[in-house]
Amino acid sequence: MADKTKSKTEIKFAGIRHHGPGTSRALTKWLKAFKPDVILLECPADAKSKLDQLEIEEIRPPVALAIYSDKSLQNTMLLPFASFSPEWVAIQYAKLNHLDIYPIDLPSYGWNITEEKDIQDYGKDSLKQAFKLAGIEDQEKWWDSSIEESDEEEDVFSFITTLMDNWRALEETTNPLNELREAFMRTEIRRLRKSLKNKNIAVITGAYHSPAIIDFNSKKSEDQQLCKSIKKEKSIANWIPWSYQRLSSSIGYGAGVKYPSWYEHLYIYGFKAPELWFTKAALTLREKGIYVSTAEVLDGIELCSKLVQLKNKVFPSLEDLKEAINSSVFHGKQTYWDIIEEELLIGKSFGSLGKLEELHPIRKDFEQQIKKYRLSALIKRKDTKSRKLDLRKEQHLEMSFFLHRLNILGIYLGTLDMSEKSSHSNFNETWELTWSEDDEITLIQCGMYGNTIDEAVPNLMKEKLDKEKSLVRISEYMVKLLLAGLTNEVIYCLKILNRLAINSLDNSQLIPLCRQLVLGSKYGNLRNFPPDKLLNILEDLLPRVFGIFPSQCIHIDEKKARESLEELTLLRNICGILDKTNTNKMWLQLLSHLDQSDFVHPILKGATLRLSLDNGLISREIASPRVSYALRGNKEPIEKAQWLEGFLSFGVLGILYETETVKLLETFVGELEESEFRKILPSLKRSFNQLSKSEKQRLFSLIKTKMPSTENTIHSDKRTALCQEQNKEIPELVNLILT
Repeated sequence: MADKTKSKTEIKFAGIRHHGPGTSRALTKWLKAFKPDVILLECPADAKSKLDQLEIEEIRPPVALAIYSDKSLQNTMLLPFASFSPEWVAIQYAKLNHLDIYPIDLPSYGWNITEEKDIQDYGKDSLKQAFKLAGIEDQEKWWDSSIEESDEEEDVFSFITTLMDNWRALEETTNPLNELREAFMRTEIRRLRKSLKNKNIAVITGAYHSPAIIDFNSKKSEDQQLCKSIKKEKSIANWIPWSYQRLSSSIGYGAGVKYPSWYEHLYIYGFKAPELWFTKAALTLREKGIYVSTAEVLDGIELCSKLVQLKNKVFPSLEDLKEAINSSVFHGKQTYWDIIEEELLIGKSFGSLGKLEELHPIRKDFEQQIKKYRLSALIKRKDTKSRKLDLRKEQHLEMSFFLHRLNILGIYLGTLDMSEKSSHSNFNETWELTWSEDDEITLIQCGMYGNTIDEAVPNLMKEKLDKEKSLVRISEYMVKLLLAGLTNEVIYCLKILNRLAINSLDNSQLIPLCRQLVLGSKYGNLRNFPPDKLLNILEDLLPRVFGIFPSQCIHIDEKKARESLEELTLLRNICGILDKTNTNKMWLQLLSHLDQSDFVHPILKGATLRLSLDNGLISREIASPRVSYALRGNKEPIEKAQWLEGFLSFGVLGILYETETVKLLETFVGELEESEFRKILPSLKRSFNQLSKSEKQRLFSLIKTKMPSTENTIHSDKRTALCQEQNKEIPELVNLILT
């Protein structure tokens, strides 16, 4: 009796490429010919309820399934589907024909068995080797031209299985995640085949897996052992809208697509009518205000046809279309192709969920808030506008909190205009407001962190903070939370910072942290947060920072010296903002310590002398001979140039108003040999590149007025020859500034 039951059950396998239009077209014919009663699909098994919930008539792809666990939201699995995706073709066929569809892939909570990098690296070398042995250099291009861009659909799945079987035979090792996934799929096929008696079953999986699951009755004991390692967790799945822009890169589950709209064209029309694509291209350019004549389009179609004949092909590839349209229509203008690439190849399609959108409460909360702040028209029309906020007004402060919270979620409805003179410190903010459909995807994805924006932001930040170990990143989060008006989260952030910073001796982390604490203390008065909580931590950190700094500047290389110079600049800015007696005292002591040390790098030595001069630690009478010694002493030219770079790093204008200093700099440059001049030229240019063009012109006028001609300076003729060779006039200091 058992044998008779088996004979009535037929099971067939189709190995597809994720988002492959060629395999989608083949799958459509394959399903219609086979007429299965049940479809088993490569899709995480914990997505079953969402596949059952789907009302295919109401949804417009691209859409995606988001599967996540409350315990690990960062590991959210995203499964995008487009109209040309074979998986979507299978789902659509099942729904329209009232068939049961079962996802048979490893549940989402079983995927975290190894690092993502390790997962991605498996199999790449063997695939490359297999194609290389066949004389194929670009396997992606070969796959597209042979399968996805081909109208030859007969027996494509048996061909794919044979190809993948030969590829896998070359692999020396197997991806452990793939082993587990295939064990789970074989187990599910056995289980469902047993329960689905007298039914024809279609099994649709990724091409790579098809050879491993066709013989699903093998490895029963091994599969059972592997599946025991899966730790069950409660997972949540939701449908979310998706876009072609997001689909055009590798995101989450499955493969990304470079040109989604092109793949859609292939799925609908194939290559039997390439003239349709040329017509679309012409219309796209005309919509952008670029005139394209009908004659040019006809020339392009004819040229494409001849290219296909010359290459002995049946249908043109995208490369053929590009070559033909570039020659006949674009005439080599890259800008035109960029427009076609963005509009016609990638595309701007955006999915819709129909009634399923009501299942995302965070979206309703967002709509209520934009009505409150009178932004509904902006969202509807996708306008761009500027909005100035006076943070002394309660409504404006709340709107600022709202926009900052959206930014934390990755939704940039508003971008703060930092170029305005108005800033956080004077109660004004200027926001550039704009809305993108892509922001709606991000908004709905954030729904996994909470039903409202005010719930989602703290939950998202808490998850990030619990995993973050960098003081710099945590301090940046703290400022974002402060600007968003999330007082409790700022306090939580400060506790983490205090715990991590208490034993840290790394100034590359501590100094940026101090800067963020200073900025936060200034914002606190505006954001209803007591700045004392920030300043208390700062007062504990600064003595340690100043104490560590000198020891980190001794016997260091040029790269480390530049990093230390940046840190010294930050410390100067911090002390300037705080302007407290004890902090200023520590700053002056640091400068004195560095100035007196003989083992500090020349860049820092020059910077320290300049800062000591600016802060009144030494007089100009004392500084002048020291500048002379630094530029005329018995040292290598490169060391002198580095010293000069440090000396000028805190502003050039003030120094160049000192005639004696300018003379020393002119003499230093004038006495250089040509070979020495070549060596230090980059360093000299760095000394002046901070000046704007107008400042350089003012300096040129200043030096021309105050300085005598130096045309007869030593080696002037050699340097002039060098400048003529480089077609630049750089023998004098003024020309160095201007180049």
